[in-house]
Amino acid sequence: MMRDPENFIDVTLMRCFNKACINPHFDWMQSCTDLTQSLGFQAHNIAIRFFLMDRDIRRVMHGRSMEDYHEAIKKAVAIENGGVIDKKKEHMWHLNKLNVFINEAHDSLLKHFSRWMTHKLIPAALLSERPLASVVAAAMLDANVMPTSFFEEDNVVDNRMLSGSIDCHSVAHKQSINLVALDNFIRNQLEANVTGECSPQAREAAEKINVDLVATMI
Repeated sequence: MMRDPENFIDVTLMRCFNKACINPHFDWMQSCTDLTQSLGFQAHNIAIRFFLMDRDIRRVMHGRSMEDYHEAIKKAVAIENGGVIDKKKEHMWHLNKLNVFINEAHDSLLKHFSRWMTHKLIPAALLSERPLASVVAAAMLDANVMPTSFFEEDNVVDNRMLSGSIDCHSVAHKQSINLVALDNFIRNQLEANVTGECSPQAREAAEKINVDLVATMI
């Protein structure tokens, strides 16, 4: 079956996508024991992981993630119209297929993970790492601005003057997270997934997180 160029290109697409967008997040879900010290119990981190998965899917069309896929297209020979090779047409066909594939993958992600950005489940993210929880709390309370001051030990670097980002190294997620982008993502998701209001207890917890942060930084 791999002698068929189109089959080979399709398999290469799936391999590249899995390597860039599926495997890293599955590996995290199967290995992270943050807070609970138990595998499979990461509800407090899923909202943040949703943001990271969304970011990776949006980036997969750029950079080096799909290099093997583009190389497979270039090497494929498409014979049409009585033996005339129309490489440009073949290349556009597979690029369109890639766009459809990525759009479907993103729609599937939103379908299954948007529930973590509703009033019922977003409070779970208040148990995530302190800088991340502070951003979640501000979004839950619909504060005008996100927190911009953090504890020194939180490994947060303010790069707003250089790149417009506030970067936090997350131990739980083992990577740097742009808190500005995270704040925008959470607010947009909460606005799009309005299903009610957070409970008084959840709002009280969010208020306490932000009050404690401000009080400590003064």
